[in-house]
Amino acid sequence: MRRGVTLITTARRIWSLLMVQTCNKIPGTRNYKNYTKTQFEEDVQTIADMQLIMRTAVREHKISFGTFYNKFYGRHTYT
Repeated sequence: MRRGVTLITTARRIWSLLMVQTCNKIPGTRNYKNYTKTQFEEDVQTIADMQLIMRTAVREHKISFGTFYNKFYGRHTYT
């Protein structure tokens, strides 16, 4: 009985080694930016005029809060 159990567990280990995870995404298809420059500038202007809170603008237009915050205060250097 013990021999049969070890054969099954050995077969499972070998099978798990054969099942390699593959990446489903194609490289280069990541969406880096989902807002337009004019939309961003309008949001910055409304926040500067105290008509809108930054968190509300981020939620409405689905912009990353960190990116928006850094660009608003001039700390974003890449784009």
